[in-house]
Amino acid sequence: MKLEELENKLGYHFHDRRLLEHALCHSSYANERHWDRLQNNERLEFLGDAVLELATSEFLYQNYPTMPDALYLHTATQAAADAPHRPAYAAWLPAL
Repeated sequence: MKLEELENKLGYHFHDRRLLEHALCHSSYANERHWDRLQNNERLEFLGDAVLELATSEFLYQNYPTMPDALYLHTATQAAADAPHRPAYAAWLPAL
């Protein structure tokens, strides 16, 4: 699929298409081509996980004021780690 087709399906056009290409480049693809180790999506994935953890933490803090602190951390961290594998998270992410 071409990037323009992807943008059309998403209904969103990226301002910096290089960033989209970078986001879609898996580390194994970059490694097979002997590219610099920074030319894959792992750093963006790390940033995305941090954003998800922050959003989840705020959601939990606002909506579950009696939740124990340790459970906040565990739940937010787990949600960020599991989000790519569990489409159900997408249902509540827009509420954040």
